[in-house]
Amino acid sequence: MELPDGVLCKILYILVLSQVFTVVFALLYVVGFIKAILFCPFVLIVIGFGNFIFIIGLCPLHLFWTAYCIAKSKKFGPFMKCGLIITLPIPIALWTVVEVVGTLGMIIWYGFAWPVMETFKAISRPGIKNKLHGCLLAGTWSSLTGACTVVRDFGDFSFHSYFSVMDEWLEAKEDKKPLELKVKGLADSSPQSSDPEMLISKLLTSLEFQKVMFLSLNLLA
Repeated sequence: MELPDGVLCKILYILVLSQVFTVVFALLYVVGFIKAILFCPFVLIVIGFGNFIFIIGLCPLHLFWTAYCIAKSKKFGPFMKCGLIITLPIPIALWTVVEVVGTLGMIIWYGFAWPVMETFKAISRPGIKNKLHGCLLAGTWSSLTGACTVVRDFGDFSFHSYFSVMDEWLEAKEDKKPLELKVKGLADSSPQSSDPEMLISKLLTSLEFQKVMFLSLNLLA
């Protein structure tokens, strides 16, 4: 059974078009991959070095200043302050892990994914007369400016946003009832027990201790 000439031409056209598309896709990917190899070290230096300075430099400051603001704030009662200060290293450590993971993600995004993605976008982007020139330059300078923007935004968040939250704690008024732990109920739950392990177990499973941990983890926000 012979196919009509029109159907055969369409099949051949689809096959040729798919081959052309595959070749163009491979070429664009290779161009984007080469640009990623060339610019990824610079992105690594900008984001890695910039965020590393903020992480290492501000982590001790965040720990000290947060403890100071908790101690001076009228938003918490004395027992709540003690609980928050004791558990403070937990959210600080978790936040440091989040910062490191986020930094690595941004390095991968702007160092590798961005140049490759912009190479494909340059083909269909309007206003570019020389498509070859656009594909070669797309995602090069913008990856570096994007890396600088990441460091700037991270610095603003770690510095200005953090201290604005701490200022709100220091400016809390006395007319509002402070958050406090119910230590009396915790002590009455085992008045005859003198075993340290049992007391620690009671503390760790108590609702008030869980409240302290919840407030401590909220420091991440």
